[in-house]
Amino acid sequence: MFLAFSRAFDQLSDPPIRSVIWKSILTAVLAFIFLVATLSWILANTSLFYIARVETVVDLFGGLATALLALIMFPGVFAALVSVLSLFSF
Repeated sequence: MFLAFSRAFDQLSDPPIRSVIWKSILTAVLAFIFLVATLSWILANTSLFYIARVETVVDLFGGLATALLALIMFPGVFAALVSVLSLFSF
């Protein structure tokens, strides 16, 4: 297992591997920026409560929850994008 890890780590210097990794990072970051921006816009333009202070708190915590979930989901989405992009890169 350590031999496989060291071989995989040594492949990070190969340009095709770096290209896939950078494309995956960029795609995942752009997808999550779009997700957070869209959900924040939906929360800001949707009125769930009649009390303005409660609506503001819900908007704030909804935006924070969206950002937190995006951070939690980032490694899985990144790994999926690496596997998909590596199929088409070589």
